[in-house]
Amino acid sequence: MEQPPLIESTPAPPVLEKKRYHDLDALRASAMLLGIVLHGILAFGEPTWAGYSPQSDIHWDVPAVIANAAAAGGAEAPDTFSPYNLCFTAIHGFRMPLFFVVSGFFTAMLWRTRGIKELLKHRAKRILLPMVIFTPIAWITILGGMGIGASVLFDDKGVFDKPEDSKSEGALPLKNDSKLEGPLKKFKYQVYYQRFNALPDFDRLKPEFSGESEEGTIDLGLAKRKEGFGMVFDGELEIKEAGEFNFRLGSDDGSRLIINGKELIDNGGMHAVEYKKESLKLEPGMASIRVEYFDSGGAQGLSLSVSGPGMDELSSGSDELLLSKEGGKGEGEEFMKEASAWYEENLGGAPGWVKPIVIIIGIIGGIFFAGGIFPAFHHLWFLYYLVWMVIGFALVVWIAKKRKMKPWPAWVVASPLRWLWLVPLTLVPQLCFWQSFGPDTFTGIIPWPPKVLYYAVFFGFGALCYGHDEFEEKVGRYWYLCFLVAIPVLLFGLCWLHMRKTYGFKPEIQVVLSLCIVMYTWLMIFGCIGFSRVFFSRQSKVIRYISDSSYWLYLAHLAPLMCLQIMLSRWDIPSFPKFIFYCVFTIGILLLIYEFVVRYTFIGTLLNGKRTREKSPA
Repeated sequence: MEQPPLIESTPAPPVLEKKRYHDLDALRASAMLLGIVLHGILAFGEPTWAGYSPQSDIHWDVPAVIANAAAAGGAEAPDTFSPYNLCFTAIHGFRMPLFFVVSGFFTAMLWRTRGIKELLKHRAKRILLPMVIFTPIAWITILGGMGIGASVLFDDKGVFDKPEDSKSEGALPLKNDSKLEGPLKKFKYQVYYQRFNALPDFDRLKPEFSGESEEGTIDLGLAKRKEGFGMVFDGELEIKEAGEFNFRLGSDDGSRLIINGKELIDNGGMHAVEYKKESLKLEPGMASIRVEYFDSGGAQGLSLSVSGPGMDELSSGSDELLLSKEGGKGEGEEFMKEASAWYEENLGGAPGWVKPIVIIIGIIGGIFFAGGIFPAFHHLWFLYYLVWMVIGFALVVWIAKKRKMKPWPAWVVASPLRWLWLVPLTLVPQLCFWQSFGPDTFTGIIPWPPKVLYYAVFFGFGALCYGHDEFEEKVGRYWYLCFLVAIPVLLFGLCWLHMRKTYGFKPEIQVVLSLCIVMYTWLMIFGCIGFSRVFFSRQSKVIRYISDSSYWLYLAHLAPLMCLQIMLSRWDIPSFPKFIFYCVFTIGILLLIYEFVVRYTFIGTLLNGKRTREKSPA
C-alpha cells in the first residue's frame, strides 16, 4: 500500500488515528539521559572540566591486536588510552545525531497531523520557550553549584577536611594535595629574553634571571613574558623501580629533553604543538631531568609526562606522571599565528590589495566563529539548533508546496542505497570539524554553518522517514550487525584521531578520520533504531515515565552534577564507584523534584504537556 508522501502540493488530510511511537520515545529519552552520563564521564578524563578528578584519570595499554590491525590499515595506534575518554567518544559520536533524527521524525508527524501553523506553535511552546526560560536559570544554577562545590572543596573547616571525619566509622578519606611537593626535586630554571628561531646552546648564553621553585613543576609562567623567550629547566626525578620509562614531550615552538646528561627527545624547530615520545631504561635512584625550550612568538606550550614502574605512586594512582604545567595563550592566538603563516606562505607574493580583502574575510569569519563558539546556551545549545531546524523544515514545506514537488520515493530512507547520499552529505560538514571524534560543540548565538548543515542531514532524514512503512520494516532490521561493525570502525577512527593530534591536520588524515566518524554515526543510529524497535515498541508505564522525565532531567542536571564533582573531586575512592554515585545521585534527586514539583505543575505542562496524577485505589 502506497504511503502518503512527506512533501505534497496540496494540504495533507487530517489523520484520524494517531499512532504512538513508543520505541522512538525511548530513543529520544536515551539520547537525553546519555547526556548526563557524558557529563559525568568528563570528570575523569578531561582536565579542563570544572569537576576534574586528577587521581581518576587512568590510562590502559592499547592491546597489541588493535595496534597491529591499525598498522595494517595504514594507521598508528596510541600506546595507551583512557577508558573514560573511550566511553565519552563512543557516546558523543552518535548521541546528538540520533536525537536530531528522532526530532525530525516527530516534526514531520506533527506537520502531518496538525498542519504547519500548529507545528510551529507546538515547537515554540516545547522548544523555544523552555530554551528562553531555562538558559539563564541554567547559568545561574551552574555557577551557583560550582561555587558551592568549590567552597566545600577549599574550606579548611569543611566537612570533608575535618580530622575527626577521616577517623569516623565508614568515612571516606579525602586527599589534600594542596601541600604536596612537586614531581621534580632540586628544581631550578633559567629564563632568556631573546627571540630564537631554533634551540641554541643555552650554556653559552647569560640568563635574564634564574630561580628555584618548590612546586617542582615545569611552568612557562615562570618566564613572566608572553612571547619571544627561552627557558631551561633542571631537576631530579625519583625512580623507585628499575624498568623502561616512556617520556612524552610536546611543545610550541621547539624543545629538547635530556636525561642523565644524554639527549632523549629532540622536538626542535618552529612549529605548532607537536608531541614526540621515546623510551629509556632507568635504574632506581634520582634521574636528572633537563628540558630546554624556546618560543619565537604567538602561542606557546610545553608538556612533559612520564610513565613507567612506580610512577602511579607519585601521581595518585595514574600510570602517567605529568611533570609540567602547560602554558599557552589560547586557541585564538594559535589560530591567528597559523593564519598569518599560511598567508605569508601562499599569498606573500600577491598584490597589495589582496591582503585587505583576506583580512576582511578573516574578520567576518572570526566574528561568526566567536559568535558560534561563545557559550551562550551552554548545554542547551541543541534547543537553539533545533529551533533553526524547525524553521528550515517549514520553509522547505512551503517551497515544496509552491513548486508542486513530487514526493520522495521510499528507497531514499529504506533501501541500502540510502548510504550513497547519507554518507557524502554528512561527510562534507564533518570535514570542517576538529574538536573531537564526532560533531563539534558550538554553543553561541550565531549558528555555525557546518554544524547547521551537519544536523540538517540527520533532521531531514528523520523527517523523510515519517509516512513510510518501509522505514519501520527495513531500517534497523539488522541492528546487531550494525553494532558489531561499529566497534572496529570506532577503534580504527580513534587511531586516526591519534594521528591527527600527533601530526596535525593533514588532508589525508582528516578525510579518513571523518569517513570513519560518519560511518560510525550512521551505524549506531540504525543499530539504536532497530534495537529500540525490538525491545521498546510496546507501551510501558515505566518507559513512558522515563521518557517524560528525561527532558527535565537533562535541562536541570548540570548544576547538581558539577557541584558534586567539584566537592568530591578529591574523594579518594576508585573512579568507577565515584562515577556511578555522581550519575545516580543526580538523577535520583532530580526525579524526586520531577515527581513532586514538576510533572503535574505548569513546568511539566510546558515541557511535556499536561499530566494528571493517577488516583490510588481506595
